[in-house]
Amino acid sequence: MSEIKRDIDLLRRSGRFASEEEFLEEAFRALLDKRPELRVELAVERYKTGDVSLNRAAEISGLRYDYGTCLPRGLNNRHSLLS
Repeated sequence: MSEIKRDIDLLRRSGRFASEEEFLEEAFRALLDKRPELRVELAVERYKTGDVSLNRAAEISGLRYDYGTCLPRGLNNRHSLLS
């Protein structure tokens, strides 16, 4: 078992987290808070796969829709825009 998995298991057993999934969700949110550029990349990829609308992608990224920002990433306006 890797040291990270062992540490996650120790925190879970301490009662701080009910499951490894709960720990990973909190860790993922903390990562996105610390590295906002990853939030943008996640939003772009979710939009490109059709998982979310352009409005929802803008919400996930924390940015307003800007055609100049989206075009270089291969995005188009196939969904609704933020007003």
